[in-house]
Amino acid sequence: MLRRYGSGAARVPADYALKAVRVYGEGVPADLVDGLQQRDRTIILMDEDVVSSGFPTPIRETVDKVVTRDGRELTIKKVDDDTRRIAGVLIAYEIIAGV
Repeated sequence: MLRRYGSGAARVPADYALKAVRVYGEGVPADLVDGLQQRDRTIILMDEDVVSSGFPTPIRETVDKVVTRDGRELTIKKVDDDTRRIAGVLIAYEIIAGV
């Protein structure tokens, strides 16, 4: 699930249900730059699913959250919307998220 908090004092979250794939064995880069940590997760979100969920793109680093099946909220640290394109068309987002 993707989560975006509203603005103002109440900051009410809006949740958008969609499927995600956690990539095992890939994780974060070995050099761990830009505040990345070894326990961060690499998550793949299909663009089609993001659009059909109604999530207001673009996905924003440090602002938007990924909510796991067990309800844990992870901060989106990196969003890559270039790697998974075919002929310039966005197919999927590759996201690094963690606590």
